[in-house]
Amino acid sequence: MGDAPSALFDLVRRRQSSGHVLVLAPEYAEIETARQKHVLASAMPEVACAVLALPHHAFGLMAFAVTIDSGRGRLWHDPGQAVAIVQDLSDRSRSVVWHPRLGGLADPRPNALQTIGGLVGQGWFATVGEPGLSRQPPQPEGGLHWSVAGAPPAKLRQALGGLSVTEVDFPDEQGAPYCTRGSVQLGGLAAVRPAAEGAGCRVCGAMIVDEHCRFCLQRPTESRSRQGFPFDSGSTELMEVAR
Repeated sequence: MGDAPSALFDLVRRRQSSGHVLVLAPEYAEIETARQKHVLASAMPEVACAVLALPHHAFGLMAFAVTIDSGRGRLWHDPGQAVAIVQDLSDRSRSVVWHPRLGGLADPRPNALQTIGGLVGQGWFATVGEPGLSRQPPQPEGGLHWSVAGAPPAKLRQALGGLSVTEVDFPDEQGAPYCTRGSVQLGGLAAVRPAAEGAGCRVCGAMIVDEHCRFCLQRPTESRSRQGFPFDSGSTELMEVAR
């Protein structure tokens, strides 16, 4: 979306979005995205916006957004159901980063021996949201569909061994603490499971998820109908945030 405080507002206005907007953000961008959400809420109070800050990189979040959007009307029809499906995907999917070298890596921070050892071999793998680095590539077991951002370099192809990956055109993520120069993002996407039905929020109409509405932050006992808040539960915009 960009770093400007009005970036989310500008994007929603350009897309002429209305009703519910669901923003998927890497955890490191949560504070920045929350600031942009406040600007959107002030400028467009008719839009209900939910931000999910998840332990995944931008490439993984893009896969979530595309997958969820393609299941609209088939796997879900309510904005709250979209939230529930994204959370389920987040729990069962994996965002992995391959590092040809470790100099400058902030998350996870390598020790001195790892940094020196990173100068040789086929690089290191790290899973976003989990500590530690590994020489071992992701395993094909587990029912995940693996994809890679861009064309993997020869060194990464060797490191992946027999793991089958789909190449997806995706720009480099600048400024992420889990990336360094030359890092490549890989995503293991789990199969989508339909969302269950649930009670709807009496303020914005979205299904309650985890005992409160992710869009207006109301709990069922706190929700009250009010005038001038005409959300359309059938209109949900999914956005993936990348710096």
